[in-house]
Amino acid sequence: MDHGTDIAIVGAGPSGSYAAWKLAVNGLQPLVLEEHPAPGYPEHCTGHIPVSLLEDLYPKPPPWLIQNRFRGMILHLPDKIELRIPFGNLNTCLIDRALFDEWLAGEAIRMGAAYSFSSRVEDASFKGGFIKVKVRDKKSNKDYILRTKMLIDGEGSPPRLLKKIGFTDASAIRFVDAVQGWFADVKDIERDFIEVYLTSTYAYPFYAWIAPIGGDSAKVGLAAAGEPFRKLMKFTGEDSRISYRFRDAYRSRLTGHRIPLGPPIFKS
Repeated sequence: MDHGTDIAIVGAGPSGSYAAWKLAVNGLQPLVLEEHPAPGYPEHCTGHIPVSLLEDLYPKPPPWLIQNRFRGMILHLPDKIELRIPFGNLNTCLIDRALFDEWLAGEAIRMGAAYSFSSRVEDASFKGGFIKVKVRDKKSNKDYILRTKMLIDGEGSPPRLLKKIGFTDASAIRFVDAVQGWFADVKDIERDFIEVYLTSTYAYPFYAWIAPIGGDSAKVGLAAAGEPFRKLMKFTGEDSRISYRFRDAYRSRLTGHRIPLGPPIFKS
């Protein structure tokens, strides 16, 4: 069975939901296709952003989305070199990405956007003045065709759809595998400083991070070329700079995702 809509958006992350909100505010009725059962899950991002970005965003995010604010960064270099870098006026904050995505999707729905969850876009093609989108309904495990005049891709990484519809530059994008855990009972946390570790042993060619949430809790993760979970466990358990801090810590959950390193996609 074929379905139709004027504008379809792939992905209910921040880019997809913000596009949906913007279109709905201007009187259009976009349909957002999200492969997961709800927006924000699984949580693919630490949520560390400039405070100014949040302040300039409209609709205005509620303050309860902010988990912490930072006034600087502690940069840990090899050979136990430590640099403390104050942010000055460029303060940053940590947001709850899952709740942020839920809130933004709710704002888009409130303005008139429609969402179809558990709907995975498998393919798209141009035909007869329309874009034919092949969608898998994950609840029924059946496919259907959606006809739309405009398709906005906000699927995140890796960009499967871009490759399928001929954006050849998408094939050149390089990725690293990332993993992040939510830890409690971590020792020696400085609440208003985010920590970054440059370590080729555990996080090459990226880095590891400790993002304090509050009290003795933090989001701790890294990205590396292969086996990020094993490397995160070794980093927190064996690295002489931090292993003592995690001796009595416990992890409540763990998520994995891919981080694009570039190059940018120029074709549009």
